[in-house]
Amino acid sequence: MSGPNLNYGTKANESTGRHAADLLSEYEDTYGATPEAAFWAHAYDAATLLLEAIEAASQTEGESLIIDLAGVREYLDGVSGYGGIIGSISCDAFGDCGVRRIAVVEHLDSGDPAATRSNTVYEYNP
Repeated sequence: MSGPNLNYGTKANESTGRHAADLLSEYEDTYGATPEAAFWAHAYDAATLLLEAIEAASQTEGESLIIDLAGVREYLDGVSGYGGIIGSISCDAFGDCGVRRIAVVEHLDSGDPAATRSNTVYEYNP
């Protein structure tokens, strides 16, 4: 099966400065286990980008927060080379943001999801 490359190394999210190892340690301390979903780091980077886009495209009028949705899209359209935990993130003309990294893993025991993190047989990392 293939999925995200889970070898994050020392890359940090450029907005928060947080590294995967720090976030995983904090998660384990809080919940007593590692995240079940393989795409947790993607979600972290995506949420950070979305919050930055909202901040850049919003204003307050009195006590109201006005978020310009076209401004959010414009901000995300301009993302290129953003340093995320998952690597350098860029958004294309279709609004798809991400990195072109995948890993192929050998996974023989469906009852052991953690095994997918250690049986990498091929990595595509252009």
